[in-house]
Amino acid sequence: MELQSGFPLLFQQFKALLRKNLWLSWRKKAATFLQLFSSFFFIFLLFCIQKAMIARSGSSTTFKSVTRPRASGFAADPSL
Repeated sequence: MELQSGFPLLFQQFKALLRKNLWLSWRKKAATFLQLFSSFFFIFLLFCIQKAMIARSGSSTTFKSVTRPRASGFAADPSL
């Protein structure tokens, strides 16, 4: 193998590392699967937590806006 320089050397190193990574991912399929799909699992987990928090706060009256009651027709007592 001849010693290259410049862009051909960069391309040669890129090809060698790509082959090495493909070989390692082929040998360790479980680790590759976990690396690819763990992010989807955690995004789904965050989505479920958010939905649970929304459902929990929806049944609570803590932050619900209260509308102004209607006037009953009685005048306020001026002696107060």
